[in-house]
Amino acid sequence: MARFDVFENEGGAGYLLDVQSDLLSGLNTRVVVPLLPQFSAPSPAQRLNPVFSIEDQKLVMATQYMAAVPEKELRS
Repeated sequence: MARFDVFENEGGAGYLLDVQSDLLSGLNTRVVVPLLPQFSAPSPAQRLNPVFSIEDQKLVMATQYMAAVPEKELRS
């Protein structure tokens, strides 16, 4: 698993962006930030919530929802 890999969010809408440093690759968790569909995301703050385009869909990086998840729950 590598930093900045994008995974489908199995538990909800959008994707999960892996932001954990590869220096911590020995852990069984990864720090991820949700990429939420723009229509369902909070109003984006200019620097905190950049907007990305993945597969023709506008997604907001919801940095304020960053969390650690078990590595086994991430699937590409």
